[in-house]
Amino acid sequence: MKKVLAVVLAAAMVMSMTTAAFADDQVIDTNGSLVVSYGVDETFKVTIPADIALSADNLQGTGTVTATNVRLTDGTTMKVSVYSVNNYNLVNGESKIAYALKSGDKTYTNDDNVVLSVAAGSIAVTDSASTQLTFATSAEAVEAATLAGAHQDTLSFSISFAREPGAEQ
Repeated sequence: MKKVLAVVLAAAMVMSMTTAAFADDQVIDTNGSLVVSYGVDETFKVTIPADIALSADNLQGTGTVTATNVRLTDGTTMKVSVYSVNNYNLVNGESKIAYALKSGDKTYTNDDNVVLSVAAGSIAVTDSASTQLTFATSAEAVEAATLAGAHQDTLSFSISFAREPGAEQ
């Protein structure tokens, strides 16, 4: 008898664990409508070069900044900017080797530094946008160095988003 009662109580407990979900219903006379929606989050992936090594045999190097899997809110533009800690000089103490960061005919500065711009919907999520960067110095700039040893600069990349006035937040 105890086993039967235990089984009946266990079954009653399992049956009471269900929960009903109710939607807000509407009463219609002859016509009605409903909205079906799905929220999609903004996504993006930006890849930058790990490092660039220049040398006497190779005064120029290249690297690519790439944006993939870009899905932005309508009216939004994603901008990738670069900032040189040493104002585009490779530094070792007080010794400097000037270099330039370019893409095609454009030379970047700390004041003019957007290397990649992607507007919402301008590329398919499965596609990518990229900018090939050229890092270049000259033999004259290397000769101006006053110390031997590694000369370095650090480039910081940042991502910002600009929304057109009136664009959905």
